[in-house]
Amino acid sequence: MKWHFPCIVGLVCLSCVLFLSQPSVGSDAEERDQGVLSVLYLEFPPYYFTNPHGQADGILLNLARDIFREAGIGTRYASMPAKRVLENFRKAGDSDRFASVGWFKTPERMGFARFSRPIYQNRPLVILFLEKHRALFEKYETFEQLTADGTLTLGLLDGYSYHTALDTMIRRSSTRKRVVVGEFPQLVRMLAAERFFYIIVAPEEVDRLIEASGLPKGRFMSKAMRDIPTGNKRYVMFSKGVPDSLIERVNMAIGRVVGEKSE
Repeated sequence: MKWHFPCIVGLVCLSCVLFLSQPSVGSDAEERDQGVLSVLYLEFPPYYFTNPHGQADGILLNLARDIFREAGIGTRYASMPAKRVLENFRKAGDSDRFASVGWFKTPERMGFARFSRPIYQNRPLVILFLEKHRALFEKYETFEQLTADGTLTLGLLDGYSYHTALDTMIRRSSTRKRVVVGEFPQLVRMLAAERFFYIIVAPEEVDRLIEASGLPKGRFMSKAMRDIPTGNKRYVMFSKGVPDSLIERVNMAIGRVVGEKSE
């Protein structure tokens, strides 16, 4: 039997059509796995903020960007208040792919979200005081010693938890306290006005808080206390529709970018 060229071409084309029409096993899973994550973030410098160029920026957002890039995951970023971020996670469906960076892992949040390995741990909190009062604080090496001095008033932000262990130390101490309803920049301005002698802040936030208060940085000093514990761990939070395989890729990337000590 002789095969004519047009017949051969026709058979080849038919074979291609039949091959391409066959369902691809696991194609849906692959498409889901390769989808883009919507990274929701709040405005809280220096951890996360929108810079003057309109770009997502900050210590933790830049770290997360490196992690997602290492994991080969596409991202798009959207700024919104913390309350709205959590609302999006609570209402997320199976097809929603939300992530948010730098959250603490709590039992309540674990009810509607999933978490990566830790990506960051806050440094121990420090005390902030006026430079002209440095002599008053030189002799104290621990927070317990400092709060035992009843002459130095501590300024606190109403409703704010500093750290479970530190909150307990403050509550049990006999030091004088002044509780302020407001925000941290207001607390810094009141410190400058000598309404109290010192406040407690995260070392990562000192420069931003002083800048936000509109006061010269040189007027203030910070000091670490030996007995203030290391800060809380921070994680990437995922909505429950994010596939296990994608979260595992992020966890592996965290190990490479942050280090295997991230546990």
